[in-house]
Amino acid sequence: MEKYVGIDCSSKAVHIVVLDGKEQLIDKFKWSSNLKTADARFLDIVDQIHDNLPNFKDVELVCVEDSLYIQNPLTTRTITAIVYSIVYFLHHYDIRCLTAKPQQWKKVLGNTEVFKKGQAKGTIMNYVKEKWMKDDFTEQDYADAACIALHGLKQDKENKDNGST
Repeated sequence: MEKYVGIDCSSKAVHIVVLDGKEQLIDKFKWSSNLKTADARFLDIVDQIHDNLPNFKDVELVCVEDSLYIQNPLTTRTITAIVYSIVYFLHHYDIRCLTAKPQQWKKVLGNTEVFKKGQAKGTIMNYVKEKWMKDDFTEQDYADAACIALHGLKQDKENKDNGST
């Protein structure tokens, strides 16, 4: 069975959603840390990444949301460090990886005009609840990870259809 993984990172958690090749949701989970400092949380989360990414050796592709600038420099630094730790470990374990900026993966929703009006979170949540009705998206980051996985799946299929990988 084809598996596509989407990963959404924050400074306190990494949310993961797994889809099959037919865009059906297979699983979702997260690696998180409640430690007090950003540095301690980073190390705790990276340890979880290191321990768990080898389980993804049978996936077609992992799509990770690229880091983005946030007003708080410490948060930006931590998220960037987590994202590129994931990218490194995927490379180390020879697992195909794609990074996607929010503007890229949000195109799976179709009408991106709503994002200019500050309604992205509600739009994303409505989209995933409609697409994967059987699943309860209790956190926005799961919804984002699902769309990131869908973006990776569509990019991979498009590349295969065009003869490139």
